[in-house]
Amino acid sequence: VKIKASEARDLRKKLEGLEIPRLKEEHIIKIIDLMPVTEDMLKAMMQGYIITINKDNMKKIVDTVKDFEKK
Repeated sequence: VKIKASEARDLRKKLEGLEIPRLKEEHIIKIIDLMPVTEDMLKAMMQGYIITINKDNMKKIVDTVKDFEKK
């Protein structure tokens, strides 16, 4: 899924606004690059990083990405 630069900036702000513990800028950039639409996709994508995201926070991230995918 491709999104415009302005949409990517908006998505970044929304993801930062979720205030997920230990989620850093590099993680947010990767999420925007790959646009995971399921928790399994997000989990697989984040395996390369030393970070643990609980199920509730994964759902928040995926729901936020899905909102931008529909635009």
